[in-house]
Amino acid sequence: MTPDQIDRVERLVERIVRDDAFATAFYNRLFEAAPETQTMFPDVDAQRGKLRDELAVLVALLRDLPRLETEAAALGARHRSYGVRASHFSLARDAMEAGLADALGEAFTPADREAWQRAYGLISELMQS
Repeated sequence: MTPDQIDRVERLVERIVRDDAFATAFYNRLFEAAPETQTMFPDVDAQRGKLRDELAVLVALLRDLPRLETEAAALGARHRSYGVRASHFSLARDAMEAGLADALGEAFTPADREAWQRAYGLISELMQS
């Protein structure tokens, strides 16, 4: 990722952690695409907060790859213990990107989308390693 892309992702996450619009859109889209995932989240209200918190932590580590690797690997292990499979990562990717578009509207630019895709790809790869 370039420094500009990291800056973009940091700004995106800064905007989406302020309220539930992104997290709500994400889980709605995820459950629509894969209804079986809903059982993984018995308290979706609490999970929305966890999602925002985890994104903030991971994005803050984009400039520190060793720490990002450690944090993402631990998060990935927790996800596997909940039943998350490799196929869920592409579903989550699509739901997150659509959730960003829903929450940010026209403020989610093509350059932001590309930066987000690069960040998600990196983080999800580390989570699955």
